[in-house]
Order: sequence, then C-alpha cells, then structure tokens
Amino acid sequence: MKREDRTAVIDHFEKLMAEHGASFKTLGFGRPESQLRRFEVLAEVGDIRGADILDVYCGLADFYDFLKAGDPGVRYHAIEVVPAFVRHIRKARPEVSVEVGDFLEESFDGEWDYVFASGIFRRAVSDSWELMQKSISKMFRTCRVAVAFNSLSAYADKREEGEFFASPERTFAFCKSLTPYVTLRHDYMPHDFTIYMYRK
Repeated sequence: MKREDRTAVIDHFEKLMAEHGASFKTLGFGRPESQLRRFEVLAEVGDIRGADILDVYCGLADFYDFLKAGDPGVRYHAIEVVPAFVRHIRKARPEVSVEVGDFLEESFDGEWDYVFASGIFRRAVSDSWELMQKSISKMFRTCRVAVAFNSLSAYADKREEGEFFASPERTFAFCKSLTPYVTLRHDYMPHDFTIYMYRK
C-alpha cells in the first residue's frame, strides 16, 4: 500500500474507532449478521481444528472470538495496521498474539497453516487492484495449507462511495495463476464473494 493510502486508511479507522468504539460499524460491516456470515464461509475452507492461523489486517480480532467458540485449540495470530485496533485487542483480549504493522512489509514474515482476510479490500485506495494482487500473493506464500479471503463483488447492485468492488472472475483468474487449486464462492451474499486457495 502506498504511504499516503496507508495514512488515509489509518486516519479513517482511527476516527471511526473514536466515534463508535469496538463496533461492527467501525469496520464498515452493514450489520453483525453479515460479519458472522462472512466468518462462517471463511472457516469452511477446510479442517481448521487445532490449526496455526494468521488473520491479516484483523480489525478488532472478532474472527478470533468466532474461531475460539468453534475450536478452543486453534492457534490464532494476527497483524493489523491501525494502532487503535491493536490497542483495543491487547486490552480486551490480552491472550491474542497480535502485531501492529503492514502485512506487506518485507519485515513481516512467517508461515501458518491457514491465512485469512475478511473485508480488507473493501475500502478503495489509489491502487486497489494492485494492492489486492500483492496481498493475495503474500498470503499464499505464507500459508502451508490454504488461504481464504473475501471481497465486495462487482455484481453488487448497491454501492457506496469509497468502496472497492472486485471482479470475481478476474480475481479467480489471478488466484489460478498462483495455484491450480482454487474455489470461488458467490453463493452466500449477492454483493460479496469468497475465494479459497489450496497448496494441493
């Protein structure tokens, strides 16, 4: 992400955090039910019981609560670029392994069984498609088993200014250039899609 975009994103979410606190509104979800449905679909990528998991740009780490409710043995790690979010996570969930920083920076490295990203492409930036490609590529490089991520869909009939709506077909084709094992899901919300990418 370009420096000016990163600064704008951080400022945007810091202001929302100050206004709404730890709320789904801060993250831009229309309602809690849509956030939960996205989590359910992401978790259907495979057998994640006891898995080592990375949550990329984790927001308020709500995915942690969802995962732990289903499997207390899952090993959750997270990275988030918005300092206010990380401060909240460390206070509300001190047991969570979370790092403040940019996932795409070279200094951030490691390997996890599953790498997840929910809602990270929603806010439009100057190079949204390029940023999406870079993020997907690094997520796949850092996974041992699979990647699962979602995005707003170009097929959405309702749009808000400042949002990025990706082409499911174009995104699928890019993912297929990285691995032959790709699943595209556009069956759970009309304005949203999820992709699974597998090592084998």
